[in-house]
Amino acid sequence: GDLSAVVLAGTATLSRAGFLAGLIGVLTVPLLYLYGRPRLELRRVLATLASNSRSLLLHALVAIILVVALLLTPPTRRTLDASFRNISGRFRGGFLSSVQEGRQPYFVVGWAIWKKNLWLGVGPGNYERALQQKRALVETIEANWYPTGSLPIQGSHVHSLYLQTGVNFGILGLVAFLYSFLRLLLALLRDTRGSPAAIEGVGLLAAFLLHNLLDVTFPSLGIEMGILLGLAFNTKRL
Repeated sequence: GDLSAVVLAGTATLSRAGFLAGLIGVLTVPLLYLYGRPRLELRRVLATLASNSRSLLLHALVAIILVVALLLTPPTRRTLDASFRNISGRFRGGFLSSVQEGRQPYFVVGWAIWKKNLWLGVGPGNYERALQQKRALVETIEANWYPTGSLPIQGSHVHSLYLQTGVNFGILGLVAFLYSFLRLLLALLRDTRGSPAAIEGVGLLAAFLLHNLLDVTFPSLGIEMGILLGLAFNTKRL
């Protein structure tokens, strides 16, 4: 379902946090299902799978044939080889070391910008302008973290949704943002015993919230708020 699409998308981006967040999100769904559903329901699911075993095996066989055919083509092999080299490079020195090298400089710059505009932030769309105003700090950090100049600090965000929300909207905006997610998460948790969609929603939120500790998966906070509103209108007890 939607959770599978999120996991595949996170994997395709080769995101370090994406792998971890996807794993947590996937594990959340069966745990909540087993917690909230009786054994009879689980037996019913297993019986349904057994009754459709031929169809499932046929689909699995077709999928395996397609995957093998793709793996045998030179362009696919070259792409996979480059991807694996990219992944191994990202995790060189361990997860914490890679996060420190690839994210901590952004966090330092982001906090330097935010603390000058603590309550209301710099405003949406103004991060890059604020970054230019901190050019001296950026150059100092780049010289310390990236002496070869191979990975300069640039782009439109600080690689953390929560820090970016603070930079853009200040403490007031961050509190409102987190409150909205908390209300949505609590509403979904209340409905997990009677709604498979709510269980998947919790898994999606778990993956989303964890991933965004080290990334910003949407370019605009408006997109996220739109998703929140859509889910809110479809949740009875929000």
